[in-house]
Amino acid sequence: MSYADFSVRVVCQHGRAIVFVEGEADLVAVERFGDALRAAQEGAPDVIVDLNQVTFMDSTCLKALVRARRQTAEGGCLKAVGARPPVRRVFEMTGLADLLLDQERGLTWRQVVAVGGAWRQWLTDERTAGDEPVGEILEVGAWAGYDPEDAHYVLEMDGRTELYRSLTDAIRAAECPDPPRPIFQPCSRVKPAFPGP
Repeated sequence: MSYADFSVRVVCQHGRAIVFVEGEADLVAVERFGDALRAAQEGAPDVIVDLNQVTFMDSTCLKALVRARRQTAEGGCLKAVGARPPVRRVFEMTGLADLLLDQERGLTWRQVVAVGGAWRQWLTDERTAGDEPVGEILEVGAWAGYDPEDAHYVLEMDGRTELYRSLTDAIRAAECPDPPRPIFQPCSRVKPAFPGP
């Protein structure tokens, strides 16, 4: 394997750091992986390691994760999310799944509404006993002619309504036991004004 088969980057936002890992996490990659974990922990007390694009992980990078978790600041946390089955099996075989892996809710989201490109909505295919979607995400503030950066995302789920800066944060909040912090928790449903049929 070469460096070209592995990449890692750290993004710090809203009081937490996300480590995006891609490719084969093995002996060749462990130094860069460890450096990224240290940088993330210096940037924020809470660290999420996104393993969704990792195709292979060996014991050297697993040890780097364990070492980073031991060095977590008091009150902080380090968790890995998105591990695919082959990588998840490595965690399970070493007895580290419960220690390091977030047990995510596997939800299927689909876009169901787009009114003149003014706003979008996503619903889960999963339903409650009352045949309602388990979760709903609504895009607000991204009207035609406005900067997409102005968009925010309202998550309604499990009796809570929360506002997030990105669709990714809203989905993570729905699926992860240790979700991103919302930027606002409105006390009532938020619905955009949109033209009738």
